Amino acid sequence: MRLACLTAFLGSLSLVHSATNAEWGNSINMAGMQRTLSQRMSKEFLLVSLGIDTATNKVKLQQSVRDFNNTLHALITGDAVQGIVAAPNAQVAENLQEVLRLWVPFETLLTSSVDSVRSADGSINIPVLEAVSSQNAPLLDASNVVVGGLVDAAKVAGASTNGLVQDIAGRQRTYIQSLCLKALLISQGVSLSSNKASLKETKLLFEDSHTGIIEGVPFAGVPVLTNMCTLHQMSEVTYYYSSFRPLVNEILNAHTVQSSQETALRLAPNIANLTEPLFDSMVLAVKFFNNKSMTCDPMSSMSDEDWRSFIDTLGKLRLETQQVSQYFMQVALGSNVHTSKVEITVMISTALQQVRSLLEGRKAEGIPAPPTQGVVDQMLIAADTWSVLETELTQAVRAEAVTAIMVDRVALLSADVLDQLSTVMEMTVQEAWVASPATPAYLMDLTSKQAMRLFKMSKEASLAHYGVQVDVNWRALNATRDAFLAAHRKLLLGAPAQNATPALQQLSQLCIIRRMREVDDFYQQLQESALAVAHGSFEAMSELSQFDEHALDAMSAASKVLVSGACENRTTEEVAPLLAWLELHQEAADLSRLSQDATAAFVIAQEEGGGSFTSLSAAAEDVKASFHRLMFGSWQPHVAAPPTQALLEHVMSTVEPAVERFTQALSGTDVLNVEAAGASLLGVAEVLQAKYLEGARDSDPMWPGARVDVLMSQAALASRVHKEALLHVYGFRKSDAELSSAISEFETSHQHLKDGGGGLEPVIAERKDILAQWEQINQAWVSLKSQALSVTSEDTWRVEDAMTQVISQIQVAIPLYGMEDVEAPESFPWTSAIYISVAACLVCCCCTIAYCQWAKDRSRDQSSDKEKQGGKRGTLSDEV
Repeated sequence: MRLACLTAFLGSLSLVHSATNAEWGNSINMAGMQRTLSQRMSKEFLLVSLGIDTATNKVKLQQSVRDFNNTLHALITGDAVQGIVAAPNAQVAENLQEVLRLWVPFETLLTSSVDSVRSADGSINIPVLEAVSSQNAPLLDASNVVVGGLVDAAKVAGASTNGLVQDIAGRQRTYIQSLCLKALLISQGVSLSSNKASLKETKLLFEDSHTGIIEGVPFAGVPVLTNMCTLHQMSEVTYYYSSFRPLVNEILNAHTVQSSQETALRLAPNIANLTEPLFDSMVLAVKFFNNKSMTCDPMSSMSDEDWRSFIDTLGKLRLETQQVSQYFMQVALGSNVHTSKVEITVMISTALQQVRSLLEGRKAEGIPAPPTQGVVDQMLIAADTWSVLETELTQAVRAEAVTAIMVDRVALLSADVLDQLSTVMEMTVQEAWVASPATPAYLMDLTSKQAMRLFKMSKEASLAHYGVQVDVNWRALNATRDAFLAAHRKLLLGAPAQNATPALQQLSQLCIIRRMREVDDFYQQLQESALAVAHGSFEAMSELSQFDEHALDAMSAASKVLVSGACENRTTEEVAPLLAWLELHQEAADLSRLSQDATAAFVIAQEEGGGSFTSLSAAAEDVKASFHRLMFGSWQPHVAAPPTQALLEHVMSTVEPAVERFTQALSGTDVLNVEAAGASLLGVAEVLQAKYLEGARDSDPMWPGARVDVLMSQAALASRVHKEALLHVYGFRKSDAELSSAISEFETSHQHLKDGGGGLEPVIAERKDILAQWEQINQAWVSLKSQALSVTSEDTWRVEDAMTQVISQIQVAIPLYGMEDVEAPESFPWTSAIYISVAACLVCCCCTIAYCQWAKDRSRDQSSDKEKQGGKRGTLSDEV
């Protein structure tokens, strides 16, 4: 037999010398399958013995035996049809003969015992199972030697194959079948100790090999897996193994040999069922390893959730690179060192998992492998950079002190990996926009980028504080601040579609606006701390760390509702505080005034030209900024978001169209059109002002809102006087009737603010602060009125200056008028009390004297009467 094989080998030398790379690869693959078949047929035999799907497994066993026979013959003699090279040298031929020697008795054992291994009563022929267990191992080893010989022969022949990787990948198929086989043998109590040890060893070999052929083992000659299609298929293997692995662990974790057998017997059906999809996915993966020209189209099967999951994971990784860099800077600057080191350690582990998930996919967690080869290639570059950064960070955690060289190195790597991941994100978002237009990929990128910028800004501030490339990091810090604010504005206002980005809609749900308002609040505080740190304040480092976390939480909450497009509106349950109503009331009044200011600026620009157009542009921007504050709130000046959805909708339905018409008119040249649009905007702003006045008074009935409202409206009237003066002097009004009307309205309200009237109470004498400020307004008003009535085209600036003075004095008066009046209690009338007391004393004295005299007179009268009565009594006695 051996001679016959050698003859066949010599006769096939011509085939060997002319073998293609594909034939070498296929030969190695088929030889590897022999290893797998040795375990697979043994597994199928065990399943028959257990009575698990007996008929099907008998058929499978017969097919496995045929496949082993056919492949063994092809490997010995060659098969041009299947593309299998005959034994390329004497050593391989000899190894094949050893396989044949072991195979013949093993085949006989399987085929002759398959119908008798399990009796009708369910009893099992354990000695047969022990024979299968003892004979399949040598056959596996011999088949493995053949594969190694073919890999070496391919190298000698100069074939361009990935022989080592093919061998390792092919062996994974064998390990899968072997894992199932060992578990089944344990379930039957066959060589329990040795098979349990073998199960553990095989599991570790499978897992190490799985990691190695994906991540690469450079020193062993195993490259990093870079082929997108193979990565996707290996992701399937990972997915199925994630379900298979816990069952194996449950057997291995059993405390006794007996409990291991009981566990294996209980899990045998599940293990058998899970083996098939795991094995099939690995078989297909091996084909991709063997044939790099195989194509795939993963994007065609990616769902909306797949795209979301990949982009979300990528966004988290991008954020984590900046978070961990800032924690490093805290260590470098000596701030929260222990906590920061712990965070670095945890985050390194988390980020590494994210990197592997983005490269390999994690189907069990809903994360697909990369959608395109371009994304894979760029992601591999980022992974390499992250690996180097991870090393630097790990050294920093272990070091007693962080050096300037380490800081400089981390700063460079942090910037590089961020740029590389941003490129990956851009590529992914573009692919998602084309493949799945319904996926909010661009919005997810934008919101995750905002979260990243929070820590990027802190990192840059810390680097400037440390002294590393101070000018560069200051520029980077300012650029990050500008980018954050621009993106925040875009998320609020929306943006039209462009070539590379879809349209964003303006926010219209109050609950989302409030989330964004919280983001702005925390961002502004974070920005202040970052600037303080960059300027050298070490004390601000603690605040910076706190605001980073608060701002990130706020941004995460906002991102969630922005991407979903909805959130729970609880506005009906919330009661806005008085301050919120006051801020919005003031802003509505400001919009009224700004509408008149912008109209006046337009008139001046049309008539005077030159630099006046700059003022007009600024005035137009002021109008839009005021409207945005009414829509979304503001940090500086501080304005709350609308208190209710109904008020927000009122702003959108009335104020927004009026602002749009006005700004559009400002872009033209028609003065009267601008004046009409400005008057319309003034009207809707006054209506809104009245609504906020009502809300404020409901919130606090004691607040003197009526007079504050009138005072605020005076500012708009002063601007209107200025506007009407300009329209009149430049001939856009036929008479001064409108100017006179505005002056009259101002003066009437001005008097009401002091003396009462028009629903207002007069200012009480005790409010000397108000009365004094009213006089200041009055003086400024007299000047404005005089200038408005006498203005010429050469001195229009005088009216503007006078108007500015009036408005300035009104602004000073507003908080005074907003304070509740407290009348002073009446002083005690001491003088009257004294006079009354003296008078009372005099009356008492007079009464006392009169009484005494009366008492004295009465006493004398009584004595006289007694004497008379005594005389009478004597007379009577005598008579008796």
